[in-house]
Amino acid sequence: LGYARAILALNRDARARLRRSSSDGTVRMGMSEDFAHARIMERLHTFGLRNPEVALDITIGVPGTLLQAMDRGELDFVLGGRCHDDRPGRPLWREPLVWAAAEWMNVDVSLPLPLAVFPEPCPYREAALAALAHAGIDSRIALVCPSSGGVLAAVRAGLAIAPMLESRLDSGLQALGADSRLPALPNVEFTLFGGSPVTALVEELCGAAQRDLH
Repeated sequence: LGYARAILALNRDARARLRRSSSDGTVRMGMSEDFAHARIMERLHTFGLRNPEVALDITIGVPGTLLQAMDRGELDFVLGGRCHDDRPGRPLWREPLVWAAAEWMNVDVSLPLPLAVFPEPCPYREAALAALAHAGIDSRIALVCPSSGGVLAAVRAGLAIAPMLESRLDSGLQALGADSRLPALPNVEFTLFGGSPVTALVEELCGAAQRDLH
């Protein structure tokens, strides 16, 4: 009975999605996990209450994957970070990317460096691997996880280090400095990508993200 109810619910959802058009007020947005913050979700909920005619379809994932979905016409706009990318977009703010490690961990660059990273395509992963290769430091992928929670857990446990936003460092973590002999990482530019007109929702989310997360 549970399976039958799930199938019927999926069928109703599929029919509703197929019947929607751009005039129905559906907003399909993609957000990187950096935007998946409780206060941002609260603002999305509040916006929905104020604008019941707007249906929000939200996908959270890795920026590169979200941008590919936007290119296929599956998303209207994407909020995400980039390190090196010529794609047109509206810059929101910049933030340092650092090497995160457990606060008790010492790094030996003479050994292959264990990394915890997001799946490809990920700007943090690409920036970290490029910086290590340029510095001539060997590395190995110790963990690949699509969620920041898994990456954080691996770093806290000392299983690996990870390229991470400085603002995501919390108790139990440290940013490795120049004395670790690791190469510097670039800043992350948080950007609004999308060809559709900037709506009131986009403006509100950008302002909320800048106030609450930066």
